[in-house]
Amino acid sequence: MDGEEQICDALRCDPATETIFFAGHVPYAERGFESSESRKRNFWREERLACLVARTDGAYARQSIAQWQGKFEGWMWKGRGHWDRFQDVASPLGNASYYGRVVRACADECGGCAAIAASAEELQILANLERVYGMSGGGAAMAPLGNEADAACFGKTFPPSNYHDQGQWFWITTGHALVIALLAILCVVPPLTACCASHDWCPWYGPLQRTRNNFAKLCPALAKCL
Repeated sequence: MDGEEQICDALRCDPATETIFFAGHVPYAERGFESSESRKRNFWREERLACLVARTDGAYARQSIAQWQGKFEGWMWKGRGHWDRFQDVASPLGNASYYGRVVRACADECGGCAAIAASAEELQILANLERVYGMSGGGAAMAPLGNEADAACFGKTFPPSNYHDQGQWFWITTGHALVIALLAILCVVPPLTACCASHDWCPWYGPLQRTRNNFAKLCPALAKCL
């Protein structure tokens, strides 16, 4: 699906006012590593959410944010977060008829306002966006404050910072845990066994001596080598 088809799938038009809008649209979603990782152990995903309200008098409001998620087992790291918060609003700029033609041309690219007419539910989304951006009743667009704009535009809220990261180093899988446990056993058990076999204060000294003597009786040649 190309960009124009994606936009037309998301773009809606209010037949009464010819206002065009979309909310929570994903202009693109980038995924890395998955094609070469059959078991999906490592991946990187990024997507950008966006919304737009544009009236025929030239007033518009738009907002976007990018969010990501990644995992790299070899580095024992995973994380997710968001960045690139963008917001832009404008009141009518000069010749309203010119901006009206621009907005109508956008709708015409998708078959006209009737072809992308909003449902009653979608018109409620438009009403929420217009309220948040101060555009209700033909008002001038303004930058919204707080989480209200995020909720209306994206359907969820984000922390206010431009960059928010929830990375986690030394994150381990079950495989990591098994390897770590095996290495711990290999590093601890042999020297501990040798120490206990040579010192009578060790509680396992007697059992280890009997095991060594029994082994020497069963395999004397090998016992001499060891």
